Amino acid sequence: MYADIYIQENTQNASTIRCLLEPSKSSGTSTTADGKQFSNGAVGYRETLQLRGKFLTQLSKRWRVSNIRSSDNQIIFNQNDLNSNPPTIFEVSSCHPMTDPFGRLSHYDVTLERVNVQNNDTG
Repeated sequence: MYADIYIQENTQNASTIRCLLEPSKSSGTSTTADGKQFSNGAVGYRETLQLRGKFLTQLSKRWRVSNIRSSDNQIIFNQNDLNSNPPTIFEVSSCHPMTDPFGRLSHYDVTLERVNVQNNDTG
């Protein structure tokens, strides 16, 4: 799998890195299986999606991840409810180094969460 990383600066520069990601279940009884929550309160409509995966590169919580693709370059996570099906944008929730049984760095265990505003415009 591959994902584009957007590094927060005055402008956003994308780079592509290898990764392995899987969806995590969201908790809470008011959230449906697809991560969509409808409410009449201050929250209103909210969509949640959390991914957990392995990266060979350490990610900053200031970065965003999008364009998550399979090895044959197919977008895996996109906004199906929009006509243009744009790729889903995620923020880095956590990034922890993991070691192998010999104490060497194996990979970074990363948790990603879908951002509410699905727009990377810098202007």
